[in-house]
Amino acid sequence: MRCGHCGRNQATKTYEQIKGNKKVVEYYCMECYEQLFLSLSKSGENALSVCPYCGTSLEEFRASKLVGCAHCYRTLQEGITPTIVKMQGERAHTGKTPPLDFFETDDYLRAEFAEVDFRARAMEKARFERQCNELETIIAKLKAEDNYEDAKGYADKLSLMRSNLAIEEEFVWRTQRNSSKRS
Repeated sequence: MRCGHCGRNQATKTYEQIKGNKKVVEYYCMECYEQLFLSLSKSGENALSVCPYCGTSLEEFRASKLVGCAHCYRTLQEGITPTIVKMQGERAHTGKTPPLDFFETDDYLRAEFAEVDFRARAMEKARFERQCNELETIIAKLKAEDNYEDAKGYADKLSLMRSNLAIEEEFVWRTQRNSSKRS
């Protein structure tokens, strides 16, 4: 296959790109590939100047200060790192973090455990509701098949589960109320 750029040399490199929800594959000879996609970096090594995933070039980044995809950070690293350092003062984004001593406070630990406890309870409640719905479905099917004896057994199991939940919720409520009085 011939090079898609110059048309005279044998194509040895491919460049894949998504255009309009279609994968487009272009074929290049080594000479054209180096000319189009590789630029000589300051360290003397070859660095890719176009992201092979989204097609964003280093020139486009320099003009817009926006990368096209997550792969651009690694592919265009040599060219975009100085700009990133100028923009945020660091090579990597550190985000907004509270002071280190905050993580050692009781308030932080209480908030963290309360969040974990809330999530665990929500997951447990969702699981319980799923089980109740499954039992109700089984009971309805058994009644439709005129199997009232088995349906009664499942109905008893469902009512026992719900009464145990009510007892547990009452216990948790009383425990929380008593602990808030002590504080």
